[in-house]
Amino acid sequence: MMRKHSLFVAIFFSIYSSLAAAAVLEIDLSKEISLKDGRYLVKEYEGKGRYVLIDYSHGRFSSGSDIEIAVCTNGFVVSKLPAKFSNIKKHLKPTDYVLTECDEARD
Repeated sequence: MMRKHSLFVAIFFSIYSSLAAAAVLEIDLSKEISLKDGRYLVKEYEGKGRYVLIDYSHGRFSSGSDIEIAVCTNGFVVSKLPAKFSNIKKHLKPTDYVLTECDEARD
């Protein structure tokens, strides 16, 4: 019985932590930081100071406005970023928060 309960708790916390990072926020494209690999870090506009990892593929974030809406589903404190995001650590402080899976909001 304890095993089933532990598994349920582990799954619940895994799902909850993923949902906790979900966010819809305004970002300021005028101050983007190029990561030199086709991706950019963009700071949240008048918000909590979070950063968003974006790219411009498939016409994303290309309305011509400096302020866009991003929908993000995953994020990390920079010091806890997985190895595949190591180039972000060169540009941000270890205590900054970056949302790593983001897309442009659709009308």
